[in-house]
Amino acid sequence: MESTDCASLANQWQRITSEALFHDTLLNYWRVKVPEIFKSGELDNKQENENLKKNLLQPLEWFICNGEPSQMFQQLKQKSNPPQMCGKVFKSGESIYSCRECAMDPTCCLCVTCFQNSRHKNHRYRMTSSNGGGYCDCGDAEAWKKDVACDLHKLHSSLPNQDPLERLPLDMQQYTRALFSIIFRYCYNVLTMEVEGSIPEQWKHEKLEENFCTMLFNDEVHTYEQVIDTLKKAVSCSEKEAIGYATKVDREGRSQVRLGNQDKCQKAKLIIIKNTAKTGSKPLKVSVMHYALVAHQTFALRLLEWLAEIIAISDGLRVILCQVALEPIDDDQSVTEKLILVDTKLWKGARIGWHQLFMGSLLMDLEYKKRLAALFTKHYREAQFDFIKDDHDHNVSIVSLSVQMYTVPSVARYLVAEHHLIKKIVDTFFDYCSQKHVKDGKLNFERGSNAGLRRLLYSITDLKYVLTCKPEEWSEPMKNGVIEGLESMLKLMQLIQGMNSVSRQTDHHIEIEPEWETAFHIQTRLEPCITLLLDWIGSDQSLLIRAFRIVMLKLRYVITTRKEVKMENKQVSGHNVLCIEYDISTQPVSIHIPITRFLAGLYIHLGKYNLNYYKEGLLPMGSLNPMELMEGPLRIQVLKAQCQVGLWRRNGYALLNQLYNYNSVRFQNETYDKDIIMLQTCAAVLPPDHFLIAVLNRFDLIQCMDTQYDTCALSADDVQARQRNVTLLKEFLELLIIILCERYVVGVGEISDTDRIKREVIHQLCISPMTHSEINKSLPEDAQEETGAEDVVNLVGVFKKSGTTGKGIYELNENCLTSYNQYFYHYTRADKSRSEEHQRKARKNHKSIEVAAMVPPLPPTLCHNYSNMCRILECDIFVHILNTTIARTATSKFWSENSTHKALYLTGLALLEEERLHRESKSFQFSAKASEGNPSLEQNLQSLVGNQRIDVYKDLLEWVLKKFSEVSKLKGNLGTELPLEPKSMDDSKEEEEKKTKAELAQERRKRIMAQMSDMQRSFIKKNPSLFEDTNPLDSRKSSTTSMDVDVSDGPLSYAIALGSEQTLIPVREPSKVTCMLCQEEEKISDDAPIMVLTACIQRSSVLSSTRGKKIADKDSFDPLLKSADRYWGTHVSSCGHVMHARCWQIYTDSLVAKENKRPVRFRNHLSFDLSKNEFLCPLCETVGNTVITLLPDLLPVEKSKKQCDVSVEHMLSLIRDVLREDMELKEEAEITMDTATLSDETPAKQKKDDYKKPFVGKSNIGKSTISSEVWRLLSFNQQTNAKYSLKPHLPVDRTEMLKTFSMSIYTVGLNVMPDDSNSRIPIMCWEAVAYTIQTAELYLRVEEKPLFCSLSSRQADCVNALVRLGAEGITVYNHQHVRKQLLRLLNVLIPISVETSGCSILDVDMFTLLVSVCFSMPVLKEAGGKDELWSANLCADPITNKHIMTLALLAHVTQILLTCDLPEDAGSPVTEDMDDMYCREANCLQKVLRDLYIMAGVKRNVPSAFDLWSHVTTSCLQFLRCSALFFNSLAGVPFPAELRNIVFDEFGVLCRYLAVPANLASLFDSQLIPGVHTFLQIWCSHLVTQERLNHMETLLVRYPVQHNKLISLPYDYSDLMNQVASFVCPKSSGIQGESRAPAMCLVCGQVVCSQSYCCQTEVEEDTIGACMAHALQCSSGVGMYLRVRECQLLLVSSKTRGCFHSPPYLDDYGESDVGLRRGNPLRLCKDLYHKLYILWLQHGIPAEVAHKLEANSNLLHIDWQNL
Repeated sequence: MESTDCASLANQWQRITSEALFHDTLLNYWRVKVPEIFKSGELDNKQENENLKKNLLQPLEWFICNGEPSQMFQQLKQKSNPPQMCGKVFKSGESIYSCRECAMDPTCCLCVTCFQNSRHKNHRYRMTSSNGGGYCDCGDAEAWKKDVACDLHKLHSSLPNQDPLERLPLDMQQYTRALFSIIFRYCYNVLTMEVEGSIPEQWKHEKLEENFCTMLFNDEVHTYEQVIDTLKKAVSCSEKEAIGYATKVDREGRSQVRLGNQDKCQKAKLIIIKNTAKTGSKPLKVSVMHYALVAHQTFALRLLEWLAEIIAISDGLRVILCQVALEPIDDDQSVTEKLILVDTKLWKGARIGWHQLFMGSLLMDLEYKKRLAALFTKHYREAQFDFIKDDHDHNVSIVSLSVQMYTVPSVARYLVAEHHLIKKIVDTFFDYCSQKHVKDGKLNFERGSNAGLRRLLYSITDLKYVLTCKPEEWSEPMKNGVIEGLESMLKLMQLIQGMNSVSRQTDHHIEIEPEWETAFHIQTRLEPCITLLLDWIGSDQSLLIRAFRIVMLKLRYVITTRKEVKMENKQVSGHNVLCIEYDISTQPVSIHIPITRFLAGLYIHLGKYNLNYYKEGLLPMGSLNPMELMEGPLRIQVLKAQCQVGLWRRNGYALLNQLYNYNSVRFQNETYDKDIIMLQTCAAVLPPDHFLIAVLNRFDLIQCMDTQYDTCALSADDVQARQRNVTLLKEFLELLIIILCERYVVGVGEISDTDRIKREVIHQLCISPMTHSEINKSLPEDAQEETGAEDVVNLVGVFKKSGTTGKGIYELNENCLTSYNQYFYHYTRADKSRSEEHQRKARKNHKSIEVAAMVPPLPPTLCHNYSNMCRILECDIFVHILNTTIARTATSKFWSENSTHKALYLTGLALLEEERLHRESKSFQFSAKASEGNPSLEQNLQSLVGNQRIDVYKDLLEWVLKKFSEVSKLKGNLGTELPLEPKSMDDSKEEEEKKTKAELAQERRKRIMAQMSDMQRSFIKKNPSLFEDTNPLDSRKSSTTSMDVDVSDGPLSYAIALGSEQTLIPVREPSKVTCMLCQEEEKISDDAPIMVLTACIQRSSVLSSTRGKKIADKDSFDPLLKSADRYWGTHVSSCGHVMHARCWQIYTDSLVAKENKRPVRFRNHLSFDLSKNEFLCPLCETVGNTVITLLPDLLPVEKSKKQCDVSVEHMLSLIRDVLREDMELKEEAEITMDTATLSDETPAKQKKDDYKKPFVGKSNIGKSTISSEVWRLLSFNQQTNAKYSLKPHLPVDRTEMLKTFSMSIYTVGLNVMPDDSNSRIPIMCWEAVAYTIQTAELYLRVEEKPLFCSLSSRQADCVNALVRLGAEGITVYNHQHVRKQLLRLLNVLIPISVETSGCSILDVDMFTLLVSVCFSMPVLKEAGGKDELWSANLCADPITNKHIMTLALLAHVTQILLTCDLPEDAGSPVTEDMDDMYCREANCLQKVLRDLYIMAGVKRNVPSAFDLWSHVTTSCLQFLRCSALFFNSLAGVPFPAELRNIVFDEFGVLCRYLAVPANLASLFDSQLIPGVHTFLQIWCSHLVTQERLNHMETLLVRYPVQHNKLISLPYDYSDLMNQVASFVCPKSSGIQGESRAPAMCLVCGQVVCSQSYCCQTEVEEDTIGACMAHALQCSSGVGMYLRVRECQLLLVSSKTRGCFHSPPYLDDYGESDVGLRRGNPLRLCKDLYHKLYILWLQHGIPAEVAHKLEANSNLLHIDWQNL
């Protein structure tokens, strides 16, 4: 529709005066237009979107603007005040920030833009990834304690306030209000319409077609697989189409799966319902809908998006929409109110559309937010109950908006005071529980029936949001609202009080474990709410008193109504006390007593207002006495003690799990800690003797305190009971220590919250040094999800970081050693044991006895309300308990070392308390009472001096006696000074004897070492021949290899590997190796059993210069002339472990047999793939898929004088003759298939057939061979030392092993099936040797290590074995095939014409060609007879190899010159700044390049001579280094001494070692290489060469080749998150198009959609995920991905194998944060990233994956192929 048409239509609408008439007119227009436009029902149809904008949306914009919309909208933007709040709605995966110092609660967050422009970036902040749906709180004064707005929004807050509607024209207000009202009603009616089949009458018109669709809706019950299988049956679609439907259903909430007539669609619906109902769950929701209704619903969603865009233009438009949204329409309910009630009837897309519109409008203005919150609270119960029945996740439900309202302080307080919010939330939870899960007045749950409750637990989270907004001033309505909420909370607590009670099983073990987890799930959510509610109540005195009385009455009601309380009289040491009668071992006990704990929490706050238990007016009539209050917590402590004794072992794991959670960090704050507080409260309120007797009675230890306890005659049962009492006494004493020492609670001891946290951290560091995350995990979190550790950890710990990539750890500061309490109440038994051991080591050599003895630390002073608690330490019963325990130490058989230690500990604690109170001039009589009696406590302690029973605690005993003496002196009682443990003469003698023995032992060791040294020197002198050589292959016997021989002295300093001057190698003994399986030692020789090296072959693209390029047709691919860009390769690695071939065969056979015995459903759950011949090294568990046969060294030979005169001219002449003769023979035979110029254009079928020739076998070579006489001129005479003669052929079994290895390289390298007759097998072996050497050289270059002596033994062994095996290949490969390949190689290296030169020299990797020629040259030797066989020694011929090396270097230098990309120069020669020799060389190279340009037809100036010389010299290094490694392994000539270290003139040293001229310009001299100009002319005349140089420079491979690196990552992880947040799944779009799990390939940087069905593809008939598919395309199936939203590294080694790895991003404490759980800022660790790069570079990912899978069996069950 054109602009004039839009204006005309808008004018017609504006002339309608009646709103009802306008409503009908607009709907009639939509009734016709909408079905015409939206025929597909898709949200992302481009054509439909264009028609929508032109025909539907633009007229609406013209209508409200009363003119051209763009101009009006621009004016409105200029007039509108920029919003003070940012309000940016977060996309899924976008990074968000929350300031830990300034945020009111953890839900307050900032977008990245606001964060970067705020002061919060300099504070402590939390970073995480958004799930989508929230918005930025920048500028919201109620979200931040300070620094409310960023620099961008600060400017907006200073603008004057003005009514937004005043900036809108009146007519625009009128039109907008009318239009918004119609749109709201239309969208509500259309989106909530559930019409099956026909369309409603109001949407029909005469042109409407009768088309229908089957609409499938989403739920969170059925899996992807179930939906896909159902759709394939219902609509007869392919799996790919079914995946597309399922993905759309999951993302958008619904999808059309069938189009057609009504019957056809109805049939599909019935099939879907039938198939999805088979599983017993609710079937999928599916409807048959008229296409017109679908069109209207699609249009309604687009209208909601349009409204969100419109109101963002002007705040006035937003206000109008808010008013329209909240104005009543039908039944005095607004559209918003109706939507709250019908939210669950909408599908996911519709819900999200409405929710995002609310967030952009109603929730952006405080006034309308309050009104919306009031409506939401009004219908809170209905919304929550609907959510329970709903089948969608919480984040797409209307109840998820509660966080946007209830976390705003003013809104929350308003709702609490005026709308009874706390009561409504708690009553909602209570009503549901009381209807479904109450039995005998207590909550009762059964397994499998709690799904609804778990959804309702979100309401408790809402309560937490409300309670985070603590009022600063209290009004009466607010107090009343809190009291109402407290009463509702107490009703809920009443249901929890006593639930899951347990009774001791005595006859038999419990048969069915009871359900106990749900109670702790509720506790998890309630705990922060209870803590916050206590904080609310404790902040006002009147509110606290009211609450205390209400809770006391509720607790009395619960206790007295459930069971009558009976009392009994108990007597200990003359003290009589009435105690509650209860037997824990026979009656039920529950660890759930929330009302009692809540009362304990309230009592702590009483001290702030000088209130206590006996304060007049505090307690209501009929309150519980302290004995009754302490009963619940005390029973739980006794239950724990009896479990330690073993009385409850028949009750199964349910009880043990409950007790574990009771003491765990997650729950202890509102369970165990509150129970201890209640016991401390009762200890402070009750007379101390009465309290102790009550505790003794509950532990059933009254009889144990009798002085005649040990003298009675005992039966067997009595003995067993008394042994149990020994353990119970130990637990009783520990509880007493905890009650008396644990004063680090605000309100109990005079401490701050910082002191409490500091003590917690100290005791955690006493266990062992910890990382920052471990410290935080060990501490409970507060309501703000903070532990407080960061504020104190640096005060008590010392941070140490091991290296740059290791985790930093905190160690305890020595000044804090004396704060250690062995009986810290948050220690588990394991923690206690570890802490004692750690502390003994830390204090071992400490001079202070207080430190060495680990004495009790002085606890803080008690608060006034708890001051009487310390009187327990001086009461009669306390002294009696200690005296009885100490007295039994010396003689009683019912005694424990631990009990004595605790008695000593308590004695020391009492003495410390007495010492402090004496200084405060307060009376304390412990020492006096301890001196009374016969024997007294004092005397019993003295009697223990020297007693062997407590030898472990003699230091503590010594300190206690010393402290007794100090206290006596302090109090002026000098006459009772106690003697300390005497230092007897025996002790002094013992110390002297120990010292003497140590000196004698040291002297004896010295004498023995001297004797051994003399014997070694003598043996070396007598057997000098044994120490002349090292053993190169036996890395297990010696740390050196053939690459590691030191030649720093003598003539070996100038070692030469090639040519007539080759350095002679002394003959060495055969190497010895040990089989790692049978541990037998064997020699590497022909007559010894075969030894093999485990190896792993894998395809590789590490060296690729063209990422993503792949082999097009693996069956017809010609691998001979390796491409210069090295886009493909085969790498061989080894772990270096050796075994017998027979042992390896037995081992692999056992793996196969073991796997075959497993049930089919359990197969393939291994860390390796048996179908690919994979196995794990039996020693190190490194993955392998083949073995390398270890062969004897090639023999050193004697050189003939005649041979030394052979020139390169002679050899070139002979080879040219062979090439010409071969060409003539082929022309005569007209064999076109075997031409030497076979290229990539050869038909695939011809190539494929050509490769299928016999692979192995002996045959005559033909006429084109070099005679034996000529060959003797080209090679060494085969005259060897007779003692170490090498047979000219391999034994049959070694031959078979070599064939097996060759076949493995062929099948893995090309990913083809085995084929013994294929002629590409030797080619692949040569290529694998070259590629492995190239990657080894690259690793050394990247790590900046010397060329030799730097490879690990396993790398060196692998390279040596590979080269040796490559040389031996000449003895088993088909010589006709090898000869054909050699002739093709020689035609490139020594061309005789352009026609026969094969491919362009620019397209060949010269090092691979060099290796291939060296391995295949011996086939040109003529066989003298049928018995003459081939020898691998021919491959190591130094003369031939020198000439080949020289020619290869010439070709490589030519490549470098032709492809150089240096700044052009006039071409003037170098005359200064260089030595004369280098000047001549540089000028010659410049002239050569000028000639090459002329030959190739390149019109370009040459660069400066110096730049060119420097470039060529540098570019040759890679080739020379690889060649040096190759010939070092092939010939065995030791490396030059200079290459042990990084040298400046590495180029010159390498040239000397390889016997090539260091003056590269001399290579182009015909005197050195006759016919060189012919070579250059042929190379430059090749059509491909000329085309590349003149027209396709981008395809050139330039030198030096830049090695591949992993992509550059941003330093700050949040930058990476924001970079990836905009990624959209390439196969999805619309409202839910964001990828859920984007993964970034670290090799190329591409982002893919991982772990999602939407991006799955089929590869070789396997369905794989995006990560696996991309790995096959990018890096030969091995991948490294960073899952950005999880901050997790994904390693994949095959389509079905992968693992997770720590990411390279660390926080300030050196720790990664997988899942972004901690939220600390993360920054890139370059060293860790470099380690990952080296792992990738060395092809170590498969081994790493195998190790991870072996270490964690859970990873084996992950469907890696779906990632």
